[in-house]
Amino acid sequence: MKKKSVKPQDPRSPFLLELVLSNRCNLACDYCSSSFLLKDGARKVLPFSTLRRAVELYAGCLEENGLAGEGLVSFTGNEPLLEFPLLRRVVRYIRRAYPAMRMRLDTNGTLLDAGKASFLSRNGVRIFVSLDGCRAAHDRHRTFPGGRGSFDAVVGALRALPEKLRSGGDLCVWSVVTPETIGLLPESLDFFRGLGIGTVVLGLETYARWDAAALRRLKDAFRCFRSRPLEALGGCPPPRFLFGLSGASDFRGMIGQAVSLALDGRFYPCDFALIPPGGRDLSVGDLESGIDMRKLDRMISGPMFRRIERGCERMSGLRAPVERYYRGLSLGLSGRELSRDLRDTSRVNLLFAREMSGYLGLLERGERLATAPGFGDLAHSPKYSADKTAAAFRLRAGGAPLSAQRAGLDLFLYAPGRTKSLTLGFPAGDAPARGSAADLCAYSLAKAGLLGLKLAVSLEPE
Repeated sequence: MKKKSVKPQDPRSPFLLELVLSNRCNLACDYCSSSFLLKDGARKVLPFSTLRRAVELYAGCLEENGLAGEGLVSFTGNEPLLEFPLLRRVVRYIRRAYPAMRMRLDTNGTLLDAGKASFLSRNGVRIFVSLDGCRAAHDRHRTFPGGRGSFDAVVGALRALPEKLRSGGDLCVWSVVTPETIGLLPESLDFFRGLGIGTVVLGLETYARWDAAALRRLKDAFRCFRSRPLEALGGCPPPRFLFGLSGASDFRGMIGQAVSLALDGRFYPCDFALIPPGGRDLSVGDLESGIDMRKLDRMISGPMFRRIERGCERMSGLRAPVERYYRGLSLGLSGRELSRDLRDTSRVNLLFAREMSGYLGLLERGERLATAPGFGDLAHSPKYSADKTAAAFRLRAGGAPLSAQRAGLDLFLYAPGRTKSLTLGFPAGDAPARGSAADLCAYSLAKAGLLGLKLAVSLEPE
């Protein structure tokens, strides 16, 4: 095949390339969005040469836009570990040819073992294992052909992994919540807390309909998170619970910044576009011509996506309106039914924004603290300790690095005394300093919770 560089039509490039390795899967999940790939029953596996060519085109597209090293390749399936020899070959190729390229694997976890997980981790592939919660929640939808639940297989595989890999950043659990399982969420969260996984990402099943009763159950479930703010800040033992969120301009994020290589060797704007009635009408390139960014732009400005914007008041949140709308088209829903689905999506996203904005703010602060140079985790003890009781302390935020200011806070918090008062000052009108004060406030409250202190904190402009 003749290689040629395809220059994108605008300064954007897709940040994600999704590689559908095959149509094979060993499970029969009833909410699977890829089940249509199995309809003809014939095994289809993309050859290594096809996958390598797709990665080359993708990497060239990134490089021509000054984005070399910012790419992400996602391996999906149906179940990609069924094609592990092929997967291993592609991973080795990418790591050798594009050392900075990020990679991730989506797997149902039933075939994961220490050898496969170790190989993937060594090569910088982040592993996302589908596990929907406690046994009753997981086996409600995720079964083997014939109806046997897959909970034991997935949990057994995870517990057989080395503890360092299981609790580290290279592996996380992806948990799908449905209207049928939302009532089991408190039990599922307790189950996850005892599993030893570092991160659990929760998302809502894309195609389910959330009626008024289900929304009430969802609202009740959000209290499970709001009642434990220390988990958001990273001030508790793992896991850390995150959410699979759609962006504020969801259709632009999905259509304009992600492409999937399908089993027909063509590129599509993410995997939902592979579902009939889209097919080749939604193809945005092939292995000969590359990725057609101009066609991606035409899709974004096209009538279908304008209808989605008009019909969905709240685009961002736990539900992705584009996927929901396109699934409705594939099912042959009427215009009225499609509009109802968009309103349903908006209601879920509005509820999430109203009930969980504070918790999401804590997640953001916890992430900033965890990634601040030299700050470290929230739980470790200070290098030095005080002998005398310290009941009150004032610290001026801003200027010094957060790690240095943490040292002062820790000296105060670890000093004798169970009831304490902390004042965090910041220059009036200095927004970054005020942000630092708020971050240090969150840290202090999290640490006080870990130490069993009664702490009062005030923020004061100076």
